[in-house]
Amino acid sequence: MAIVLVEQYFDFAFGLADQIVVLQRGKIIENASKKQCKREAILASVSV
Repeated sequence: MAIVLVEQYFDFAFGLADQIVVLQRGKIIENASKKQCKREAILASVSV
């Protein structure tokens, strides 16, 4: 089963997810399992 969660609070989403896909301006900038991705690297690469 898959559930798509759209959330602006990364820490909340990171705590729930097994797979992380991060979109920025409509483009995928990260697509990895939670174990593979580095939380700090994702936060540093996303601009607001």
